[in-house]
Amino acid sequence: MEPSLAAFRFDTVFQKNVAKMKKLLFVLMAAFVQPQVADAGAITGNDLLEACSANGNPIMATACSFYAISALDNLKWGAFIANRNHLKSSVSAIEMDMMTRAELRYCDPTGVTHQQIVEIVRSYLEQNPETRDNSAANLIHLAFIEAFPCPDTAD
Repeated sequence: MEPSLAAFRFDTVFQKNVAKMKKLLFVLMAAFVQPQVADAGAITGNDLLEACSANGNPIMATACSFYAISALDNLKWGAFIANRNHLKSSVSAIEMDMMTRAELRYCDPTGVTHQQIVEIVRSYLEQNPETRDNSAANLIHLAFIEAFPCPDTAD
């Protein structure tokens, strides 16, 4: 009994998606080591847009969501650590939060879903094609600065 053409097509498509997913997962793991460095091994805006635009592919959609959310968490953690390491005296949690927000240059939105984060990132990447060769993590940061600016408190 010979395999059907449909089974062959499914197997081929599956193998292509698995190969793409392996590459993306490798890049995602590498991103945690140096998330802000755009070198030959780092994921770019083009890579992220491809993953975020893979309609009907739950693996790529999950990878896109995972990367965007992780990049935002890494930005927050990095800003917190940078502020903590430069302080010579203790400050309150509220003061630390305000300093971290100032470092990030965007105000954390409340109630934003993972899908909305993906939409914000995808929209930014689609609207700024000239920047997509840059680090995806940096572009996610810029997308959030644009989407969620902090109100001007200087009066």
